[in-house]
This record gives sequence, C-alpha cells and structure tokens, in this order.
Amino acid sequence: MAEHGLLEAVNGIDKFFDHDTGFLSVPDRFLAPGFWVALAAYARRHNIAPDRILVHKKHKDYLSAIAFAHAFGQPDDYPYDRKNKGLTYSTLAHLDRPETTEDATSTINSCLRNFVGKDLPPAFVGLLCEVVGDLHDNVCAHGKFSGFSLAQKWETSPWNPLRR
Repeated sequence: MAEHGLLEAVNGIDKFFDHDTGFLSVPDRFLAPGFWVALAAYARRHNIAPDRILVHKKHKDYLSAIAFAHAFGQPDDYPYDRKNKGLTYSTLAHLDRPETTEDATSTINSCLRNFVGKDLPPAFVGLLCEVVGDLHDNVCAHGKFSGFSLAQKWETSPWNPLRR
C-alpha cells in the first residue's frame, strides 16, 4: 500500500481536488499526520468544507478521532473519550487564536514528553517543547489563520523497509 505524507501533500494535493464540483477526493492509502495537516490548510485556503472532502470509511473514523471537522468550527462528532490524547496523539488544531494555539502546544508537548521523555535528557526535551511552542506562536501570529497542527505516534513507519 502506498503512502502519502507532508511532502506528497504539499507537492500534489491539488490533483485530488475537482475544481468543477468542489469536492476533494482523498486517496485510499496510508496517510501520515503531515498529509492531514496539509489537507486541512489546503481545504481552509480553498474554502472546502469538511463535508466536501471525500474519504474512505477508515479515514472517516480517523478524521473523527482527530476532530478534523471541529478544527473547522463544526461540532465534534467523536463518540468516545479520547483517553490517549496527549499521550500518543493530539487532535487536529487550527492555530487561529492564542487559546487554541496554547492548547495545541500543551497537547503536543505532552505527546513529545511521552514519546521521548525517557530516552532523551530532560533539558533537551524541554528545549524541543519550547521549539514547538515558538513554531505554533509564529504560525498563529503570522500565518494568516492558515496553520494547523497534529501529532501522532506509531511504533514504526508503515512504509519503512527497515521496520522492526
């Protein structure tokens, strides 16, 4: 199964958008978090509502879990408690206000501490968390409301030929 990440999204997401119908058809492949962040930014820039984004059922469930529609101001449709939010993933955050930016930074930094906190020196992890905060603040302040953020952990990359 082929995959798409941030680079593939930045370089080719426009080919998934039908300018005549206004629908964006997401490929049925493994899509890394970077793809979803770029897709959200693209959808926002082109005024594509989440209900005009056509996805496979497995992606619908994932989008619900990461609160994709909620990042566009729509109701959160996820029916479960997000017990692992801040541990193994964050929800998609639109970095459009200081409050959402602070929440995204806090959640992603919690993920980072959980991901690498035992493997790296605490001072380094603290600096890494500061970088995330600075990046988020810069996007919020200068990104013209186009920035989104998302984090997710998996044991090994599904496309890595050196999988453990």
